[in-house]
Amino acid sequence: PSLPQVIYMKFTAQMQHTKESIHQLSKVQYHAFRFGVRMFWSGCGIACIWAAVNAEDQFLFYILMFAGIWLLLNLELPAKHRADKIIKAGNGELPHTQYCFEEEEIRISSKDYKKSISYQQLYALLEDKSYYYLFVNRNAGFVVDKKRISPENVDGLKALVQMKSGLKFRKPVPLWGIVPSFSGKAGNKLGKS
Repeated sequence: PSLPQVIYMKFTAQMQHTKESIHQLSKVQYHAFRFGVRMFWSGCGIACIWAAVNAEDQFLFYILMFAGIWLLLNLELPAKHRADKIIKAGNGELPHTQYCFEEEEIRISSKDYKKSISYQQLYALLEDKSYYYLFVNRNAGFVVDKKRISPENVDGLKALVQMKSGLKFRKPVPLWGIVPSFSGKAGNKLGKS
Protein backbone atom coordinates (compact mmCIF):
# COMPACT_ATOMS: atom_id res chain seq x y z
CA PRO A 1 0.00 0.00 0.00
CA SER A 2 1.22 3.47 -0.83
CA LEU A 3 1.80 6.02 1.91
CA PRO A 4 -0.24 9.23 1.99
CA GLN A 5 1.19 12.15 -0.01
CA VAL A 6 1.52 14.21 3.18
CA ILE A 7 4.37 11.98 4.44
CA TYR A 8 6.82 13.64 2.08
CA MET A 9 5.88 17.23 2.89
CA LYS A 10 8.45 19.49 4.47
CA PHE A 11 7.28 20.67 7.87
CA THR A 12 8.46 23.49 10.06
CA ALA A 13 7.59 24.16 13.66
CA GLN A 14 8.43 26.60 16.40
CA MET A 15 8.51 26.33 20.14
CA GLN A 16 8.60 29.35 22.41
CA HIS A 17 9.23 27.83 25.78
CA THR A 18 7.45 29.05 28.86
CA LYS A 19 8.09 28.08 32.44
CA GLU A 20 5.09 25.77 32.14
CA SER A 21 6.40 24.03 29.00
CA ILE A 22 9.78 23.42 30.62
CA HIS A 23 8.09 21.99 33.69
CA GLN A 24 5.92 19.81 31.44
CA LEU A 25 8.95 18.52 29.50
CA SER A 26 10.75 17.71 32.74
CA LYS A 27 7.67 15.95 34.12
CA VAL A 28 7.17 13.88 30.96
CA GLN A 29 10.86 12.92 30.94
CA TYR A 30 10.73 11.99 34.63
CA HIS A 31 7.62 9.85 34.21
CA ALA A 32 8.98 8.11 31.10
CA PHE A 33 12.56 7.42 32.12
CA ARG A 34 12.86 7.60 35.92
CA PHE A 35 10.82 4.65 37.11
CA GLY A 36 13.52 3.65 39.63
CA VAL A 37 13.58 7.11 41.22
CA ARG A 38 9.78 7.17 41.44
CA MET A 39 9.73 3.72 43.06
CA PHE A 40 12.52 4.67 45.48
CA TRP A 41 10.61 7.78 46.65
CA SER A 42 7.40 5.76 46.91
CA GLY A 43 9.15 2.99 48.82
CA CYS A 44 10.69 5.46 51.26
CA GLY A 45 7.31 7.11 51.80
CA ILE A 46 5.56 3.80 52.41
CA ALA A 47 8.38 2.63 54.70
CA CYS A 48 8.08 5.81 56.77
CA ILE A 49 4.32 5.38 57.11
CA TRP A 50 4.74 1.70 58.03
CA ALA A 51 7.37 2.63 60.62
CA ALA A 52 5.07 5.35 61.99
CA VAL A 53 2.17 2.94 62.39
CA ASN A 54 4.46 0.58 64.29
CA ALA A 55 6.17 3.27 66.37
CA GLU A 56 5.56 3.15 70.10
CA ASP A 57 6.60 6.76 70.67
CA GLN A 58 3.96 9.35 69.68
CA PHE A 59 6.56 11.95 68.66
CA LEU A 60 8.29 9.43 66.39
CA PHE A 61 4.87 8.47 64.97
CA TYR A 62 4.21 12.07 63.89
CA ILE A 63 7.69 12.61 62.45
CA LEU A 64 7.62 9.39 60.42
CA MET A 65 4.03 9.86 59.30
CA PHE A 66 4.78 13.43 58.17
CA ALA A 67 7.90 12.27 56.29
CA GLY A 68 6.03 9.42 54.61
CA ILE A 69 3.11 11.56 53.52
CA TRP A 70 5.45 14.33 52.35
CA LEU A 71 7.45 11.88 50.21
CA LEU A 72 4.30 10.42 48.64
CA LEU A 73 2.82 13.85 47.93
CA ASN A 74 6.07 15.11 46.40
CA LEU A 75 6.93 12.27 44.01
CA GLU A 76 7.41 14.79 41.20
CA LEU A 77 9.83 16.95 43.17
CA PRO A 78 12.91 15.74 41.20
CA ALA A 79 11.20 16.76 37.93
CA LYS A 80 10.27 20.15 39.36
CA HIS A 81 13.81 20.66 40.65
CA ARG A 82 15.30 19.82 37.22
CA ALA A 83 12.90 22.23 35.47
CA ASP A 84 13.69 25.00 37.96
CA LYS A 85 17.43 24.51 37.29
CA ILE A 86 16.88 24.79 33.53
CA ILE A 87 14.80 27.95 33.95
CA LYS A 88 17.36 29.49 36.31
CA ALA A 89 20.23 28.68 33.93
CA GLY A 90 18.49 30.73 31.22
CA ASN A 91 18.67 33.88 33.38
CA GLY A 92 15.05 34.70 32.63
CA GLU A 93 15.41 34.05 28.89
CA LEU A 94 13.49 30.99 27.78
CA PRO A 95 14.48 29.27 24.54
CA HIS A 96 12.72 29.81 21.24
CA THR A 97 13.43 26.82 19.00
CA GLN A 98 12.76 26.38 15.30
CA TYR A 99 12.47 22.98 13.67
CA CYS A 100 12.66 22.03 10.01
CA PHE A 101 11.56 18.46 9.34
CA GLU A 102 13.33 17.46 6.14
CA GLU A 103 13.02 14.12 4.40
CA GLU A 104 16.12 12.61 6.08
CA GLU A 105 16.81 14.84 9.10
CA ILE A 106 15.48 17.38 11.53
CA ARG A 107 17.24 20.73 11.63
CA ILE A 108 16.97 22.39 15.03
CA SER A 109 18.03 25.95 15.76
CA SER A 110 17.69 28.53 18.47
CA LYS A 111 19.60 31.63 19.51
CA ASP A 112 22.84 29.82 20.45
CA TYR A 113 22.18 26.34 19.12
CA LYS A 114 22.13 24.70 15.70
CA LYS A 115 22.01 20.98 15.13
CA SER A 116 20.79 18.45 12.63
CA ILE A 117 19.74 15.00 13.74
CA SER A 118 18.64 12.08 11.65
CA TYR A 119 15.31 10.52 12.46
CA GLN A 120 17.21 7.33 13.34
CA GLN A 121 18.91 9.19 16.21
CA LEU A 122 15.58 9.60 17.99
CA TYR A 123 15.33 7.43 21.08
CA ALA A 124 11.67 7.85 22.05
CA LEU A 125 8.57 9.74 20.92
CA LEU A 126 5.86 10.95 23.29
CA GLU A 127 2.88 13.22 22.82
CA ASP A 128 0.21 14.87 24.87
CA LYS A 129 -2.63 17.21 23.95
CA SER A 130 -0.33 20.19 23.28
CA TYR A 131 3.13 18.89 22.41
CA TYR A 132 5.25 16.29 20.67
CA TYR A 133 8.32 15.23 22.68
CA LEU A 134 11.27 14.00 20.63
CA PHE A 135 13.86 12.40 22.91
CA VAL A 136 17.37 11.74 21.64
CA ASN A 137 18.24 9.88 24.85
CA ARG A 138 16.89 9.47 28.39
CA ASN A 139 18.18 12.89 29.43
CA ALA A 140 17.62 15.14 26.40
CA GLY A 141 14.66 15.90 24.22
CA PHE A 142 12.95 18.52 22.14
CA VAL A 143 9.41 19.84 22.41
CA VAL A 144 7.29 20.69 19.38
CA ASP A 145 4.19 22.82 19.94
CA LYS A 146 1.38 21.22 17.94
CA LYS A 147 -0.22 24.64 17.39
CA ARG A 148 2.93 26.01 15.71
CA ILE A 149 3.40 23.41 12.97
CA SER A 150 3.42 24.55 9.34
CA PRO A 151 1.69 23.49 7.23
CA GLU A 152 -1.04 22.96 9.82
CA ASN A 153 -1.06 19.20 9.61
CA VAL A 154 -0.32 17.67 13.01
CA ASP A 155 -1.12 14.15 11.81
CA GLY A 156 1.12 14.55 8.76
CA LEU A 157 4.12 15.53 10.88
CA LYS A 158 3.39 12.70 13.27
CA ALA A 159 3.26 10.20 10.41
CA LEU A 160 6.51 11.52 8.93
CA VAL A 161 8.44 11.29 12.20
CA GLN A 162 7.09 7.82 12.97
CA MET A 163 7.85 6.50 9.49
CA LYS A 164 11.37 7.93 9.35
CA SER A 165 12.35 7.01 12.92
CA GLY A 166 10.71 3.59 13.11
CA LEU A 167 9.24 4.63 16.47
CA LYS A 168 5.66 5.31 17.51
CA PHE A 169 4.38 8.25 19.49
CA ARG A 170 3.08 7.18 22.89
CA LYS A 171 1.18 8.96 25.61
CA PRO A 172 3.31 9.94 28.62
CA VAL A 173 3.50 7.35 31.38
CA PRO A 174 1.30 8.38 34.33
CA LEU A 175 3.01 9.08 37.64
CA TRP A 176 1.85 5.77 39.11
CA GLY A 177 2.37 3.90 35.84
CA ILE A 178 3.45 0.31 36.15
CA VAL A 179 5.75 0.44 33.12
CA PRO A 180 9.25 -0.22 34.53
CA SER A 181 10.92 2.30 32.25
CA PHE A 182 10.61 3.80 28.83
CA SER A 183 12.79 1.50 26.81
CA GLY A 184 13.06 3.61 23.66
CA LYS A 185 15.28 1.96 21.08
CA ALA A 186 16.55 -0.46 23.72
CA GLY A 187 13.41 -2.52 23.36
CA ASN A 188 9.82 -2.76 22.28
CA LYS A 189 7.92 -1.74 25.40
CA LEU A 190 7.30 1.86 24.43
CA GLY A 191 9.80 2.64 21.72
CA LYS A 192 10.11 0.66 18.52
CA SER A 193 7.17 -1.55 17.75
